[in-house]
Amino acid sequence: MKKITSVISTTILVILIAAAMFVALPRLFGIKMYTVLSGSMEKTLSVGDLIYVVPTKPELIQQGDVISFVLNKDLVVATHRVTAVDPINGRFSTKGDANESPDAGTVLFGNVIGVEKFAIPKVGYLFNLINTTAGRIISITIIVMLAVISFVLSGSKKKPAAREPKLPEHGSGPTPPDKE
Repeated sequence: MKKITSVISTTILVILIAAAMFVALPRLFGIKMYTVLSGSMEKTLSVGDLIYVVPTKPELIQQGDVISFVLNKDLVVATHRVTAVDPINGRFSTKGDANESPDAGTVLFGNVIGVEKFAIPKVGYLFNLINTTAGRIISITIIVMLAVISFVLSGSKKKPAAREPKLPEHGSGPTPPDKE
């Protein structure tokens, strides 16, 4: 039973560490992560996908790139495909892959967050959960519980008894010198 519990707790800990790497490591390199919340990019991106957006200079963005940008004054972020670039006015025309018509407005170069580089299907749901107060509490609780279980399991292993030094049997070995 102890071995099964140890394997399960180790597996969960490895999964949590891997998940942390998928979140923390990209942030070190300035990569931003967003969860797809609508079906406007279906076939390319599905609701619940976690997308990784790399900051990119607007001058390097081309027609066909999928960009994330600030949509409005409420700082809502959208992710759509670039259908045209207007370098003179510093704007992009965009459209969701699943939408029949292009987006009503254009995107200012200054509103571009970056280019979507890859996505992990459905992981966005977990990402959103972890980014809530309740999700953080649950995550920390799980990590603490795993640490306690590991500690208890490692402390419950019987350690071999310390060996007492063997005293020489009477009549064998050197005889202590007599006191004068």
